[in-house]
Amino acid sequence: MFFNKTEQKIEDGKINKMDLGFIDDALGLCIELSHLEIHCSNSYFMTKDKMWVKLSNEARIDRSEILDLITNKDVQGQNWCFGKHDLRSIGYFIELSNRRNSVGDIEGTIHYLDKASKWLQNFMFVNKYIEEVK
Repeated sequence: MFFNKTEQKIEDGKINKMDLGFIDDALGLCIELSHLEIHCSNSYFMTKDKMWVKLSNEARIDRSEILDLITNKDVQGQNWCFGKHDLRSIGYFIELSNRRNSVGDIEGTIHYLDKASKWLQNFMFVNKYIEEVK
């Protein structure tokens, strides 16, 4: 989805420039879990069924676990928090691109995919997977 080369490295039990296929899958999973959290909240608003609150929290816990694996920790936890919001933004840009594509707006599709790509590069830069944002 996001990468096409592999480099594997694990330091101190944390993932650091690990197999990029794993990071690719983890990024996609975090995006989907973030969407699932929001979906569960919206379902609770409509139904008032507490089951949706519990499911939202389970998605949050799983997302947090995966995000812990792929973000480089800093003292204030800004990389982790930035990563959470950045991945949500990427997911929404991809969703907007899908909606534009569904009505045949190729330029709009590309516009939102380029924005998703920019924010993905920012995530990768902040977490030291790449040297610079292009």
